Amino acid sequence: MKFICFLFAILLTSGCSAKININSSDQYSQCDNDLKDIIYKNFDMKKINKKDVTFDFSEKDYIQIFVKSKNGVNNGATFGWIKIDKKNNKLYNVTYDDENQIPMNVLDKKDYIDRCL
Repeated sequence: MKFICFLFAILLTSGCSAKININSSDQYSQCDNDLKDIIYKNFDMKKINKKDVTFDFSEKDYIQIFVKSKNGVNNGATFGWIKIDKKNNKLYNVTYDDENQIPMNVLDKKDYIDRCL
């Protein structure tokens, strides 16, 4: 009986683990698409294809925006910077000046910071 319970627990755990991996992949993709929507609304990116935009989250509380470029480092050029304010649930464009933060319109994605960052 203990063996059956143990086997059931392992199967249940592995099934939940697979579901979590699928959801996290979907979550990452949705977060990436949401961030692209937000930056397209707040930056002048009309001539830039969304597939050419990537992000770097290595700086604490900042997101670096890269655009594919032949001249940039690793085939990408820095396009802008976003400051993350988790306390107030806001994003700011700090591309030109970290002291003069420009509030960003997060569209209808008000839960973006809690959900994705």
